[in-house]
Amino acid sequence: MLSCKQTAELISRGVDGRLSFWVRMSLRLHLAMCRGCAAYRAQIEGLHAALRLRFGPTGRTPGKMPEETRRKIREALRRSGKGEGESRPVPGDPDSP
Repeated sequence: MLSCKQTAELISRGVDGRLSFWVRMSLRLHLAMCRGCAAYRAQIEGLHAALRLRFGPTGRTPGKMPEETRRKIREALRRSGKGEGESRPVPGDPDSP
């Protein structure tokens, strides 16, 4: 059984690419039993859809986002951490720790 932390990672990976059949099945099982992770998935999918609307369909080369937009996203992510622990890496962001 997947942990919530593993599930969150797989949800993020699933947005960026295809997951194997067994990983998808494990993910579905966890989401069927965990309301928190199901809500997280809905939020990530909503964010992904909003980004697609703003920046076009997926398949664009990472890094083509305007630098000002990338900076604003990094700032928002840092602010949302509220100083808890170290900052987490942002996939595809060369400025990320």
